[in-house]
Amino acid sequence: MLQKIGYRCLILAALAIVVAVLPLIFPSSYYFRVASLVWVSALAAIGLNVLMGSAGQVSLGHAGFFGIGAYAVAIGPAHFGIPPWAAVLLGCVISSVLAYLVGRPILKLKGHYLAIATLGLGVLVALVITT
Repeated sequence: MLQKIGYRCLILAALAIVVAVLPLIFPSSYYFRVASLVWVSALAAIGLNVLMGSAGQVSLGHAGFFGIGAYAVAIGPAHFGIPPWAAVLLGCVISSVLAYLVGRPILKLKGHYLAIATLGLGVLVALVITT
């Protein structure tokens, strides 16, 4: 068990070093933007893999919580003057709280009902964000 924890810490340390060195290697901010988009999309895909692969739950509204967090991170500094690092934390908190509040009742559903409820959630979030 201790060896497994040490291995995970080593992987996290290597990722932190890569993230710290990348801005020094990239010739322009375009490459940094592409790398950050790949990173964020990979995080969303890993979350969906855990939910659908490990837990066996069919979620079609996973992107809704992703969008809630992204919207909070984008709006915070632009309209409310929140520092970017605080906006990231705020986006995580808002998305987590809404996921908990909405997810508790939805998780009582099974099969197709769960899929339709999560799909409705994703559509609802998209409507709220775009209007």
